[in-house]
Amino acid sequence: MFEMLKKIFLMMVGQTKVEIPKIDKSYLGKLPSSSRVKPIKFGIIHCVSAWRVNPDKRNDIDEIVKIFKDYKVSAHALIARDGTIFELVSDDRVAYHAGKSFWRGKSSLNKWSLGVELVGAYNGPYLSEGFTDEQYDSLILWIKDKSDSYNLSVEDWIGHEMVSPGRKQDPGPKFSWYRLRQNFSNKEE
Repeated sequence: MFEMLKKIFLMMVGQTKVEIPKIDKSYLGKLPSSSRVKPIKFGIIHCVSAWRVNPDKRNDIDEIVKIFKDYKVSAHALIARDGTIFELVSDDRVAYHAGKSFWRGKSSLNKWSLGVELVGAYNGPYLSEGFTDEQYDSLILWIKDKSDSYNLSVEDWIGHEMVSPGRKQDPGPKFSWYRLRQNFSNKEE
């Protein structure tokens, strides 16, 4: 599957070589989730960092997963600074990532969506770090794969700040929606 996505991605960005992201399943099934009963209609992009808990390990995956466990939250995937994709919750389960949320006439979006977390801060002293090229490359491939699987368009991928305005701010001002949309080919109309 990723070989096909690699070819699509290469055509989209006009390159001849791209690294397929490493997929890590070591945390799969270890975070809270529930059975999915609603079809996937959206994808919600988040960002996460452990900077408030441990600034020196703000981008450490184990620290972030510990925070998820402590707060009983989860996401379907977590993309590390080096582009590694950590699968956390399988798509056939509801991850707890959106909380109180609303979009296009639907509320409680966890049951209608996939959640993906980019490792990085959306506020505070580390905001200037932004997101890495490797993260964008992996995110675009992950989104393309999920969009093909669930018939989602680029407009179906939204930020946490859009579905929980005033309550959430991620993925924040350093996230490039332009870059995501520029490298995403919409589903056929």
